[in-house]
Amino acid sequence: MRRHGPDHHERTWARPWNLRSDQPVPGFPDIPARPYWATDRGGHDQVGCIYTAQGLEYAFGAVILGADLVRRAGHWQAHPEASHDARQLRTLPPEQYLRYALNTYRVLATRATHGTRLYSTDPETQAYLASLLPGS
Repeated sequence: MRRHGPDHHERTWARPWNLRSDQPVPGFPDIPARPYWATDRGGHDQVGCIYTAQGLEYAFGAVILGADLVRRAGHWQAHPEASHDARQLRTLPPEQYLRYALNTYRVLATRATHGTRLYSTDPETQAYLASLLPGS
């Protein structure tokens, strides 16, 4: 993820995503394989997905909305071609993908029992999310 801070310098954040057990990652020696990211102590340094988060609950979570779901003119818009999910999903019509994307992000956003942080890679969508907070 890239983002410009107040100093206008690009900032980058990266973590292993859905790590297979046979994929060691330099700099992250304690990362468990994807079936255990949500329950193993080393999972805090890994990004999970809808498939590994379903049915789990944890105290705090963060959800990164990608370019596949953006907010425009008061409505959610789907861009399936921007999805990082299965190839079949990237070829769905936008109106069909929209239902899928909204449900996926809803599931991810409701896994945490104490708090969830939402972040969008799209600046306009991020501004919308920020506007939902009291005092914004």
